[in-house]
Amino acid sequence: MTRRFWLAGAGVLLLLIVGLTTWRLVAARPSGPDNASTRCTPARPVPGGAAADVAPAGGGLRVVEQGFTQIDGNGKVVSVGAVVENASTAVAYRTPVHIKVFDASHNRASADAGGLLSQVIPVLMPGERVGVGAWAYLQSDAVTGAVTAVASVELELGPSQWFAPDGSAVFFAAITSTHKHTQLTTTGGPAYGSIAFTAESPYCQPISDRGVATIFRNSNGAIIGGNLAEVFPRGCEPGPADKSATVTAGIPGGFDDARTSHYLYCDPSPTRPLSTTSDQPSN
Repeated sequence: MTRRFWLAGAGVLLLLIVGLTTWRLVAARPSGPDNASTRCTPARPVPGGAAADVAPAGGGLRVVEQGFTQIDGNGKVVSVGAVVENASTAVAYRTPVHIKVFDASHNRASADAGGLLSQVIPVLMPGERVGVGAWAYLQSDAVTGAVTAVASVELELGPSQWFAPDGSAVFFAAITSTHKHTQLTTTGGPAYGSIAFTAESPYCQPISDRGVATIFRNSNGAIIGGNLAEVFPRGCEPGPADKSATVTAGIPGGFDDARTSHYLYCDPSPTRPLSTTSDQPSN
């Protein structure tokens, strides 16, 4: 009886040792996009490095859609929206975006070159499309007060830092957002208000946000404007979360709310991006 008890006890002890060892191996398994069992993406500070317009293996960023509306009323505001695509196999990190507003003579029509016209897109995954939104006050004639008419808008992109999407040191992920509704606070003129949406972050821990870009479209699907605003509550927390933002300078008339889209700018690095030019990014 004693021998059987000892053998049974030894068997239980062996099972405990094997179980503990297996648990420790699973717990020590590194997290990363190449791990099939990973349910989230670890956020780690992104190292600094040289920026370039073209990805290491070729390809880069391009504007695939854009549009603008000179807001009704006194017309002193233009709303701009665009969609940027990463046509490379690398991750584009902290891409500068400079939005330029011109009149019919291709002279600058915006009242100043700064503000929301200079931005940074934190992350663009390979093949991903991300929206860019902004508004700007327009110049007016000092004598007549006539507001400059906008004839065209151009976006200048890059350079970006480039990273392999399956790197072992830094991991990136795409953020998805679902539009809920746009709340108008005034009517009968330039429309102002707020937007509400749900964002889902695949990162394992909360990371910093650089605001949320909103794209407005008409019933035909064409872009007619956009917005960049501080998101509430701040940050990009893991999983789904309800968010909102204010549209402070007008919503284009004729927008189809069912086509409104949002792009929450989430950045794995906590430090704010700095520009090497005179145009500091607004976000």
